[in-house]
Amino acid sequence: MTTSWSRRVVFLLVSGSLIAFGAAANAQPATTPPAGATPATPPAGATPTIPPAGAIPAIPPAGATPAITVSPDFTAQLDRLEPDLRAVEQNFAVRSARVHATKILTEADMQDLGESAALEAYANGLKAAFDDALQDAERAGRTEGREGSVAKFQKFEQVAKSQQARLARLQAQASGIESQLRSGSIQLDRALLQRATPQERTEFQNSLTPSGRNFIQEIHPNLFPRTSLGFPKYAGLVIPAIPLPSQSATNPGKSRAEKCMNLIANLIVTPAEAAVAVPCVASCLAQAWPICVSCVVAAGPVAVADYNAMVSCWNGSGKPWWMPSWVWKIKCVAVLAGQLA
Repeated sequence: MTTSWSRRVVFLLVSGSLIAFGAAANAQPATTPPAGATPATPPAGATPTIPPAGAIPAIPPAGATPAITVSPDFTAQLDRLEPDLRAVEQNFAVRSARVHATKILTEADMQDLGESAALEAYANGLKAAFDDALQDAERAGRTEGREGSVAKFQKFEQVAKSQQARLARLQAQASGIESQLRSGSIQLDRALLQRATPQERTEFQNSLTPSGRNFIQEIHPNLFPRTSLGFPKYAGLVIPAIPLPSQSATNPGKSRAEKCMNLIANLIVTPAEAAVAVPCVASCLAQAWPICVSCVVAAGPVAVADYNAMVSCWNGSGKPWWMPSWVWKIKCVAVLAGQLA
């Protein structure tokens, strides 16, 4: 009895499958399958059923990633950053290799031999690309995707992140040179120290570590005489505050500019101060247009404050007289890149 029943079940299952297969083969494909039905896998070569054209919304729902294309002009604009950055890396490698080999900074090492041109071109190109991407993203946000594009902003963020990592490595090397100057591992040439004013020599001495001070007093006793009053307390690098207008609706970047200078002084870009572009890219790609517009509009003054702080740094704000400009300016631009990316 059990065997007979089992055979019937098998038969019914097989028969049902054959009937279903025959029906599927002879029936015309339905435009929309019945609710709850599982569509059969079409045979090889068959054209799968697709929804009619009108069923696809013109704008993907929130959370979807739209197709992203970048204009050739903007791609070329970003591509121009690469040769400038590569020249910066090569110039820095040559200068730093000589200093590490001799352990002495001479007058020639203090001079700008043209390295600033490539670094300045890179910094200005980076800010110009950011502004271009920001304007296009704002236009996309205000028109809910009908005009403009988020593509430039996304592409900028990708390129800037990659290049910022390279600048961070240069920044670390610059920090290493500064640390060795403070510890006495790298020395200023005696001719430089002799030309310095007494006030400048005191400033240099105060910036050194205890071991660095002891060392220069041993090799330059007439320039840095020991006193019975002991040694000045290590003060470190202090960057003076930048005079800025009072906080107002027309000056939303005041606190940001001050923080930028602190970042440059400390050689650190904290997560809270970095990545102006990242949150805007995420909200704009998600087509959360009100959030996208608010983020983009707020990012503009922040980026201006970051750039202005970089310019102040570039022009020597807070720079010790004994710091080579090609070491100092790397820090200025590296911080800017870390904040915009």
